[in-house]
Amino acid sequence: MVELWNDRTVSSILQQILFYSETGLLKKNEARIILRELTELIEYIEEKTENDPKFRLYENELMHLSNDIFFHHPQQSLFAISTNMFGYILIDDDRTCLETRNYFEHQIKKSKSMNTSGNRDRKIFFNTMYGQIESLGGKLS
Repeated sequence: MVELWNDRTVSSILQQILFYSETGLLKKNEARIILRELTELIEYIEEKTENDPKFRLYENELMHLSNDIFFHHPQQSLFAISTNMFGYILIDDDRTCLETRNYFEHQIKKSKSMNTSGNRDRKIFFNTMYGQIESLGGKLS
């Protein structure tokens, strides 16, 4: 599995938590539970990045707000384009999937591997996300 993230990857999640909390659709204690679970998820991903060679995480500073998904298999590929937070358009056209694969491979070449980066770079990357979560937690208190 390969993922492309940046230090703002969790920002859309945090923005939704803040919105629903401010509008009263999410209670503050529920929002804090979600933040705690988000922190646990990020910790899990950080651990996988350090210890699971099958999981490859790249930092790409230029890819923002993309939730597109590309599945590649030699017999059939599938490109899923996010239409909103609940739906995707699925494309299995060979030419489109080939172009998408080339695009992602190009982005990966221009990205920093969090698996092979030094501990310092990896900590800075993940600590940025932890800081964003903590900042929102402070606003909810």
